[in-house]
Amino acid sequence: MCAPSAGENQLNPRIGPATAPARARLLRPRWYRYVLLYSMVVRRSKVNAYCQTPPTPPPMPTPTPTPTHDAHAHAHARDAAARTIQTFVRAQLRRVSALRRISDIARRLEDATAHFVFPAALDFADVGDANGHAAAVPALLYTPANAALHGHEDALMKLLSEADAVESGGDAPVRRARKALVGRIEGALGALDAQVVGVWRARGMEVDGGEERGQVCPEGDAIGVDISMN
Repeated sequence: MCAPSAGENQLNPRIGPATAPARARLLRPRWYRYVLLYSMVVRRSKVNAYCQTPPTPPPMPTPTPTPTHDAHAHAHARDAAARTIQTFVRAQLRRVSALRRISDIARRLEDATAHFVFPAALDFADVGDANGHAAAVPALLYTPANAALHGHEDALMKLLSEADAVESGGDAPVRRARKALVGRIEGALGALDAQVVGVWRARGMEVDGGEERGQVCPEGDAIGVDISMN
């Protein structure tokens, strides 16, 4: 841009050698002022953004926790709770196992009693003992006629032994269930003995002074009783 002439300096006496910077600013084109204003606005926005967003502080190192009394107490309480839960679970498992065994024995007892048929004839031993006195109810001989009765009695005795072997561990439900099962088995054995006594008495096989009323083997070793004649 050309410098002002001497005539221009005369027409505008405010512009002189001392005001050269001001004169340069006045003679700048209008668009330069907009560029300057835009640069100032951009600079101010950057400054404001920096002031509003503080710098991210560096990460602080995490201190390593040291064991304290509270930590030890918490660990002890946690171990005690775990032991309590384990004891409860084990007790429940023992209860379930014992109740399953009792239920299995009860099922086998029902099957045995349902399929048992009392023999139609029984063979009794000699009615006299070693001193010649009459026995109330003679013992049953191990003959084919008494095989079913002896087998059923043995099965009931085995079930009774299995029921007695079930450990309750102090558990009340298991103890009650085992007691009820033992009572059922003993009741079945008692009913079986009552049937045998009833058969003997029904046939009138009694000894009075060495004389027998009934059928006696010639050797006097066994007496056969047929209950099918009733």
